[in-house]
Amino acid sequence: MLARLSRPIDRRGVIILLGLSLGLGAIWFAFSQTAPVNDPNAWLMWGHEIFHGTATLLPGPTTTWKPLPVFAVAPIAFFSIPTATLFWMWLTRSALVAAAFMLFRLALPLGGLAGGVTAALIPAMSIGWWKLNGGGCEGLVAALLLGAVEAQRAGRRNWTLALLTLAGLMRPEAWALLAVYGLWRLRTEGWTALKPITIAGFVQLTSWYGFSWLLLGDPFTAQQKASEWKVDGGSFAHLVGESVGRPSQLLWIGALVLLGTALAWTRKDKASLLSLTTGYLWLATVWLIGLLGFHGIARFAFPGLVLLAVPAAVAAGWVVTLPRHRAGRVLATAALAVALAATFATRQAHLDGAAQRAKTFHKAEQGALSAVAKAGGTQRLAGCLIVTNQFFYLNLARVLDLPRTMVSATQAPHILKPLSAPVVAVSASSNWVGRTPGRLPDQGRSVKLAHAGRWTVSYVPGPTTCGDFKVVRP
Repeated sequence: MLARLSRPIDRRGVIILLGLSLGLGAIWFAFSQTAPVNDPNAWLMWGHEIFHGTATLLPGPTTTWKPLPVFAVAPIAFFSIPTATLFWMWLTRSALVAAAFMLFRLALPLGGLAGGVTAALIPAMSIGWWKLNGGGCEGLVAALLLGAVEAQRAGRRNWTLALLTLAGLMRPEAWALLAVYGLWRLRTEGWTALKPITIAGFVQLTSWYGFSWLLLGDPFTAQQKASEWKVDGGSFAHLVGESVGRPSQLLWIGALVLLGTALAWTRKDKASLLSLTTGYLWLATVWLIGLLGFHGIARFAFPGLVLLAVPAAVAAGWVVTLPRHRAGRVLATAALAVALAATFATRQAHLDGAAQRAKTFHKAEQGALSAVAKAGGTQRLAGCLIVTNQFFYLNLARVLDLPRTMVSATQAPHILKPLSAPVVAVSASSNWVGRTPGRLPDQGRSVKLAHAGRWTVSYVPGPTTCGDFKVVRP
């Protein structure tokens, strides 16, 4: 059974892998009360707007253009943003499940059963894994990179190139992988490889720059948004440590990665070598981008760290086979299981905290919806600009199914200026997202319209009127 699982994947295996991942991803999402955070909200709104011709740049550095997420949700978001939200959150959960399955398979040939199980579990013990509960694309990127490794191992070079291309439509770090792989194919296949490589490059250029220019009016929006975060950039070691967890955890997993790398090179195991090469190259690209001064956060390093779970698990599987007697191997396996369980247990509070933000956004959406409904719903508020926390305005626009032009952030510069029109403020009574809530300009006495939980809907008068608030005066 294990020998069959460790073989290069075929078409039947791909179908089984996708079916299991999508099914388990649906179950996981059904039991997790989470909502998209900043970037996924922007992709959903852009996906809705591009067919309507209303897509524009978003204020602030918290949302960046990513071609694949926008294109993936656009056909559904055109008809229903809530349905597109469910689809994207389901897809990102399924990608994490698929990544765990592929890690198990890739570690089997050299690491055995113990190595396979360890490979599947290591990412789930990292903070980076649980931070993706809010719909971040890095889990999907990791799954695509692992899929590329599987395809290359099976000799499907065009599939490898296609999967790397898809990964490159979500994270620019994958461009280095595409470049290296393209050069390798040119070296081994000659000019016959030029056509697919050219197509892959054309897709990257048109998706990142051409569509950004066509839809948003600026071909360099992604770079501009990234440059706005330069001042907050952390060191490369900080990024890796923040994603993995405690220094002690980083040390013992790092030691396993180095040992697994040595084992893979000495035993020439293709699955392990492809995984560790991809992982190291990804992390080297993150490091180089940091040297250029662009901000890095932990999730950017996450896909590369996931790939390095394979050599770490290979080393763990090798260690448990060192004892010559069966009793010794059983004890070594039990010690590995205890170490994994202890690591997970000691990290549980931090892992729960990493997943909490997406749950907090979900609760906030429900509370804001209740408050707006008590205030008369979107029909009554139509015609008024709605303002809320700058880290929540995209969530509010999405759940209220309103055009993004009708919902803005209180910290946006044009809102802090003296109001030229009244606004409806949807605000929380506490610092619910770990950020400083926006402050409304003092334009006179606001009128409370409704209150639900910690959420309040207020009318802030301006020189003119909006909606049916003509009778309201400061």
